[in-house]
Amino acid sequence: METIRDFIQKEPFFETHNHQYGYSAHDWSSINYREFREYAAIDMMVAAGVEGFDCLSDEKFFQLWQFVRTTGYGQAVELGVKKLFNLDYTLENIALINQKLHEFVANRTNAEIYAEIFSLANITGCVNDIVPIADLSITLRMNHEEFPDFFRFAVRLEELQVVDNPKEIHDIEAQLNCSITSLSDLERAVEKLIDRGNSAGNVRALKIGLAYRRSLDFDVPTLADAEKAFSNLMSGKKGSLKPLHDHLFHHYMRCALERNLVVQIHTGYLNGTYSDIRQGNPERLIPIFMQYPKLKFDLFHAGWPWSELLGAIGKHFPNVWIDMCWAWTMNPIQMERILDEWLSAVPNNKILAYGSDTLSLFPVIGYAQQARNGIANTLEKKISRGEYSKQTAQFVVSRIMHENAWELYE
Repeated sequence: METIRDFIQKEPFFETHNHQYGYSAHDWSSINYREFREYAAIDMMVAAGVEGFDCLSDEKFFQLWQFVRTTGYGQAVELGVKKLFNLDYTLENIALINQKLHEFVANRTNAEIYAEIFSLANITGCVNDIVPIADLSITLRMNHEEFPDFFRFAVRLEELQVVDNPKEIHDIEAQLNCSITSLSDLERAVEKLIDRGNSAGNVRALKIGLAYRRSLDFDVPTLADAEKAFSNLMSGKKGSLKPLHDHLFHHYMRCALERNLVVQIHTGYLNGTYSDIRQGNPERLIPIFMQYPKLKFDLFHAGWPWSELLGAIGKHFPNVWIDMCWAWTMNPIQMERILDEWLSAVPNNKILAYGSDTLSLFPVIGYAQQARNGIANTLEKKISRGEYSKQTAQFVVSRIMHENAWELYE
């Protein structure tokens, strides 16, 4: 008889958040065992007490690995290597892992490599954020010549929301071949970039990653204050730019509303080290949900460590979906408890269970398996406590793993 764990292993994911750069971005000639590391590198920095360690020898790498393999980031690495090659991630297996990686990519096109990885992870839908932090022209690559057919895209334009020097404006002018001499010109540049990304018909969301740069408290400045801030920026005068940045945020919201796009917002923990993680507190967004009741908001990363608060927000606001992307690997045990709690409080069609949130391709396999394990642990508890029948558990699993996301992003 099929168990709920068996059912979860077979059920596909629609991931709401990934950071792939497309087929042409990859050169696999130097691929090696460190390809799987990704987020675990941050835990390794913390364990080592230093910022940079890429020059570590293989021996020193695995001396450090013993401190990290027990974290969620480390567990995902070991799950991925085990699932892909049935090998343990150890110093002794380096040569064999490297060999297996080269065999995997040999005689496959990059499109075929993508297809195989996502098939092994059983992912059949994806919203991809290419993170055009330095190059706004990357919006031109949001198409299926570079990505699988099941990819959708999120436009991310932080440069246009927290612009703080004239050079950034001039860079935008050069990339768009336009002149930006007023706030209204800047607003049109925002619209042009969103529409350029959407020209292939594949954009489904606007992404807000501003917690990495500022707190999520957005006032409603007067147009005069925003224009004055823009003028001060361009002339080099001193003065707060917050009125300009807040105005641009609200313009972004209006653009999403006009184009029927979901607004994805990074909440909670920040990747890296020495960041002010308080900036990700989702509580500050509550006025925004109230101001834009017709917008659909997808709140990322379970808001961890404010996950209980995010559950309350998801329960209270009909225009909010709460999303566990990335969170399973940050803190897998707490996410089991959070999913258990959320399912007891929030309508299950408003919960999105997964997104790998990875720049590297191969770690997708481990992250997906890690999330499946956590979801299975949680649903088994629901059944064992008599809260769910097997049929109810299967219904909930299908909703949170893929059906909710397809409805939101299709």
